[in-house]
Amino acid sequence: MGEKSEIPVILICGPIYSQSLELGKLIAETYQVPHFSLDDIILRLIPSYTKTQRTNYIELMSLLKHKDLSSIMSKTFTFFNELIGQKKPIILSGSGIEFAVNSEISVLLKLNIVTPLEFRVRHSHNTFGMDELSTIDMYYKDIFKTFVSCKARYELTVTPQTQAEETFATVSKESNFITAISEFKTTDDISIIKRTKCLVCGLTYEGKVEVNICPRCGNMDMDKFRDG
Repeated sequence: MGEKSEIPVILICGPIYSQSLELGKLIAETYQVPHFSLDDIILRLIPSYTKTQRTNYIELMSLLKHKDLSSIMSKTFTFFNELIGQKKPIILSGSGIEFAVNSEISVLLKLNIVTPLEFRVRHSHNTFGMDELSTIDMYYKDIFKTFVSCKARYELTVTPQTQAEETFATVSKESNFITAISEFKTTDDISIIKRTKCLVCGLTYEGKVEVNICPRCGNMDMDKFRDG
């Protein structure tokens, strides 16, 4: 395998409200590596979500149809690939996240979350109905129809019923993720957590990878970032 294939990156692929965000956080906390959720980044463009962590169908569809969304997503994808290019361990999750990574890159592990619509409705606090989630899924599919999914050395399918312990054990056994991480960072690197705030849009990033582009607004002016 080529050099890029050795980068310890986990993709957690699942539609909105499939718990990809929660699973990403759990695995990231377990292995002490940064985690970014594409869904969370997109949803935080909606003012009501930023305040309450909830949104509704009309607000989300308005965002998905917004003329500037493709530009924002392009900047976010560039940010993700710059992080991967630094060969740092990272967890990425969300709807269409497998299309965010350069198709020439083979990530270490791809976790595909399979969730029934009924579960996703409950997870959305019944804010979305099954028909609405189906429409959103089709819209996301249309957004990414011209994209090519990246490759993965290992690929697993999990469900909401999968116990966390079993998932982590499978991740460790099937992908050797812990070993891969140890090859790419030192003990000192593990203990350093950086908080960086974008002064343009106010997004605060917490992790071990240096931020040089804001995934929310695309700010690349280093004078407009500060330690959080």
